[in-house]
Amino acid sequence: PLVLVTDVEERASLAACRGLAQAGYGISGASADRPAPGHWSRSCSHRLRLPDPRVDQPGFVAGLELALRRTEHAVLLPGSDVSTFVVSEQRERLEPLTRIGLPDRVAVRTSLDKVRLLEEARAAGLPAPPSVVCENGTDARAAIRELGLPVVVKPRGSYLPDGQQLRQQRVALVENEDSLADVLPSFGRPFVVQRFEECQQVVSCAGVMTAVGLLATIVA
Repeated sequence: PLVLVTDVEERASLAACRGLAQAGYGISGASADRPAPGHWSRSCSHRLRLPDPRVDQPGFVAGLELALRRTEHAVLLPGSDVSTFVVSEQRERLEPLTRIGLPDRVAVRTSLDKVRLLEEARAAGLPAPPSVVCENGTDARAAIRELGLPVVVKPRGSYLPDGQQLRQQRVALVENEDSLADVLPSFGRPFVVQRFEECQQVVSCAGVMTAVGLLATIVA
């Protein structure tokens, strides 16, 4: 069976292609960029070029729809936050053609919200480094005085609306209060100011849960 994996220009999607290929699946790798590492991989048996979902969401969905109508795929696997969001929002066009394996729209939107992540992590007993949710520069300066420098400024989501497009917004390290004014205009509202934890050990965990239980876990 074939799996259509998007965003194969990203390392995470390339890793997904390799793992699926080792498990016996054929891979259709889709990318907006050329060359894309996933297209060079021997794990990828079909190579697709699609519009960038950050720039052309209708074109991206139309390209997926065309590829799925032309060739049967068992699963569509979005490879980035923005692809996951767009596929979820346009699921009525794609679910008749393949499995997307996503929860409902509200759950997907919530999963991409860093402010909500802080709240849920705290409630689950997995608190993040000390953090303050801010609405403006005054809030941010107060947070800096509370947390101390340096701090990390995080947007509410990895991708923020920018006119008719979605703009990727990475976190920013702020080492002095004077640089705060240069950072904040691109972050939207609300945003998170978080204490910077230097030289801390990071443990990353992931798993695959199905109706019959937890199938696989990985800890790094």
